[in-house]
Amino acid sequence: MIGLGPLALGDLGTRESRSMQGPLDVSRVTPGGSGSRAYGAVVSALIDETVRLVARVKAATQGEHGLGALSGSQWVVLRWLGQFEPQTVPQVARAHSLSRQHVQALVNRLAEEGLVEFVDNPAHKRSRLLRLTAAGRDYVDGLSRPDDWPLDRLRPAVADEDLRAATRVLRKVVEAF
Repeated sequence: MIGLGPLALGDLGTRESRSMQGPLDVSRVTPGGSGSRAYGAVVSALIDETVRLVARVKAATQGEHGLGALSGSQWVVLRWLGQFEPQTVPQVARAHSLSRQHVQALVNRLAEEGLVEFVDNPAHKRSRLLRLTAAGRDYVDGLSRPDDWPLDRLRPAVADEDLRAATRVLRKVVEAF
């Protein structure tokens, strides 16, 4: 588990974060304010908002695709495989800084749902490759089609250039961790 201020990743389902109380007004945190405490509050607010976004996107796609039983971690693994399949379980685990055992448990459940399958790996006898099934591909493709998203609500609220800037910032934060 990674501790990040009031929010600990890996503990999201059991701990109330600041986002449940409402977002932190980061405009009131002065740059360099009280040193690392002010910076930490801004980072914590970014993480809280990211978690809120993931929860809302997940809720929207669950209704759309009828796969409400998937966890956020399973959703991430499916999206990852949609971009980088086939992969071994250890490769997926390394890419997401998770234990191999945790990813194995996730993909076993995804396999039970018929969304992924294991295939022989010509490079390694014991570490099989993981790939999406047709149902898994349909699910991931549905998540990736912009016309399925509620863009009519998003487009007037957030400009393209703001989305690109947010993507760049989040990518930098992920790389820094």
